[in-house]
Amino acid sequence: MFGPASSTNYIHFNATDKSNELGMMKEATYVIGQSDYTASETFLDDKTTPYPAGSFVTDDGKFLSANRRRILIWNQVPGSSNVQADVVVGQPDFISDNSFIGPSSIYSSAYSVAVSNDGKLLVADSRGILIWNTIPTENGTAADVIIGQDDFFSSEYGASSNRFDWEKFIAITPDNKLIVCDRYNHRVLIYNQIPTENNADADVVIGQDDFTSRIYGTAANRLFYPYGVSVSVDGKLFIADSENHRVLVFNSVPSTSGSAADYVLGQSSMTSRSYGTSSTSMYYPASVSVSRSGKLAIADRYNHRVLIYNDTPLDGSTEPDYVLGQPNFDSKLINNAGLSGRSLSYPTGVHWDKSENLYVADNNNSRYLVWGLPDFTPPLDFTTGMVYTVGGTIAQGYFNASNTALEVEIPLDMLFIGLEERDGPVRKGMPFLWPVKTLYWVFLPLNLI
Repeated sequence: MFGPASSTNYIHFNATDKSNELGMMKEATYVIGQSDYTASETFLDDKTTPYPAGSFVTDDGKFLSANRRRILIWNQVPGSSNVQADVVVGQPDFISDNSFIGPSSIYSSAYSVAVSNDGKLLVADSRGILIWNTIPTENGTAADVIIGQDDFFSSEYGASSNRFDWEKFIAITPDNKLIVCDRYNHRVLIYNQIPTENNADADVVIGQDDFTSRIYGTAANRLFYPYGVSVSVDGKLFIADSENHRVLVFNSVPSTSGSAADYVLGQSSMTSRSYGTSSTSMYYPASVSVSRSGKLAIADRYNHRVLIYNDTPLDGSTEPDYVLGQPNFDSKLINNAGLSGRSLSYPTGVHWDKSENLYVADNNNSRYLVWGLPDFTPPLDFTTGMVYTVGGTIAQGYFNASNTALEVEIPLDMLFIGLEERDGPVRKGMPFLWPVKTLYWVFLPLNLI
């Protein structure tokens, strides 16, 4: 039996809710940044998200939005429209839009935001990556570290192990490596640990043979203005290679510079770069995100849609299951059928939270569309545990004190696959009677993937 551990992740599933399901051009559950689905305001306050890029949801339910020259922080996922943010980072207040250099400022634009496994806040702006040792609780809090520059008051660009040229999205791996899309240098940089000092050097470069080259190309080991990155639970690296109109997939995060991708999505080969609007083609993909159970979302920016794969593709022949923002795979209209909860205009960022709700940064509509229902009840007041054995694997489960949500401890060497509902008697040892059905938690050992 797997006992409690500080690195344990939890899935929260309300007994009265259905699991999050997506379908063709399904309407979003709610909107963040606008008062309703038909509004598109771009002014700055504590509720709006003008021209958003990335987003991130922490394990304890904080929602972070990168928009304009700031990061908005909601201490809990809003859950509905028109909810005030609690903190702003990069500006002194919710209405300022300064573009200064310094430890308290975000320069030019906030492109993406992430939180490391040890709770550090990371933000990519036009000059570098700003790092806060903890998520700020007060407006305008100064960052602790910057990489890409010698100090907070520099703004130099270049191609080396400690410089960027207009970076975009960032990602954190399960083992806390930092991955940065260095866009205009046509490369992705990997830091084997989150830097603790200014101007830290990257350890690995992808897309180039060394840290001083900046050649673009179309091959398994080349990139052309890469935009977004994501890492799956089982360690696959996904790069949205925007000008090559594709997503490159590495079966593991490379440890050697110049490594080649294992397969490609959106193209018939590693050397083709045609764009299109179909189930097998893309047009300037901007970001990519993989959920904890392996669902893949791609923001296909110039097709004004998001592609959804129910399972992580194992090779380039796999086609997406659904499309959001368009009624079919052959349409690419801006705000198809008008501005609504189903339409998109240049989507830039996608992000899955731990409960597999999907957040889409609908850039030109200045909003986030959210598919799913937030569920971040903390795993407190555990009662008697029970053991499920599914396919030879074991997981420890608990019900919370109100008997409304099941908290399941995820073994670190297992990948959560999903919930399976079966008829049958209530399992022995349950602290309360589950009506009619029994929920089985299905896991797959990572060494079998």
